[in-house]
Amino acid sequence: MRSLLLRLPLLLVGLCLLASCRVQTGAPAKWVTGTNMSLPRGYFGLVPVEGKVYAIGGGKGALMTPLDLNEMYDPVKDTWTTLPPLPTPRRAVGSAAVGSIIYIIGGSNDEAILDTVEAFDTRTQTWSKRAPMPTPRTDVAVAAANGLLYAIGGFDGHHDFSLVEIYDPQTDTWRPGPPMPTSRYALTAATLDGRIYAIGGRSNGELTAANEMLDPTTGIWTGRAPMSEGRASFGAGVLGDRIHVVMHTDHESYDPRTNRWQREADLPLSRHAVVATGSGSMFFAVGGCSEQLRDVARVDVLTTRQ
Repeated sequence: MRSLLLRLPLLLVGLCLLASCRVQTGAPAKWVTGTNMSLPRGYFGLVPVEGKVYAIGGGKGALMTPLDLNEMYDPVKDTWTTLPPLPTPRRAVGSAAVGSIIYIIGGSNDEAILDTVEAFDTRTQTWSKRAPMPTPRTDVAVAAANGLLYAIGGFDGHHDFSLVEIYDPQTDTWRPGPPMPTSRYALTAATLDGRIYAIGGRSNGELTAANEMLDPTTGIWTGRAPMSEGRASFGAGVLGDRIHVVMHTDHESYDPRTNRWQREADLPLSRHAVVATGSGSMFFAVGGCSEQLRDVARVDVLTTRQ
């Protein structure tokens, strides 16, 4: 198969690449379809490290059977490689990386909602167990900033949380962080220019479009412009200087400089529980569940490269 990057210039003719690296409404942007994951699934961790993208854990089938699958996507070769499995199979995990280490946090299996934290060293391809999260949570959002991990919101089976707990990988310790203004779970979190954005989710059982920004240096949360509609269990990631979100075919992006959202090129295959991330000039929308309630292994990529 030809390299994904070699195919991009042919498929992205006419893509408007601005100095801000944003895709404008009405621009002839096109998504590129990459090679499928080895297994259809949703609710997994998707983390970029050193030009590769790692898809870890998740669930499959009507019962969302928890998975230990760990595989790496190479966008240059457009290939997936299976790696040592996640020690604790689980779905609806939080995930982020500090340096070359990926952390899989919380989630759930068929027995319990978990506080489990496991770290994958992408260079040695080995797993290690880390200090558990103080509060067991599923559907928790995790973001990295200044070498720390922020576990935000989540669900304990009865209540959603505004809770924030901060993990220091250097000391393998947790401490309380500033609570989010809006309690919620099944949200997403993204870090841009050193600030953490907690977006969407479910709050008190209702979908929310909330977008709240945490400045880690001050510990202060600030309300920002909400998404165009409430969403939960959707994909989000950074591309250039914007945060992109996808769910069903909907795709919009947020510009922190103007505090505005704008419509972007539709996601080619409609699905919920899609997982997303950004890496360099590429934004990846992976897996999820189709409108026919079937797990998908699909990979769609949007890029700012010409």
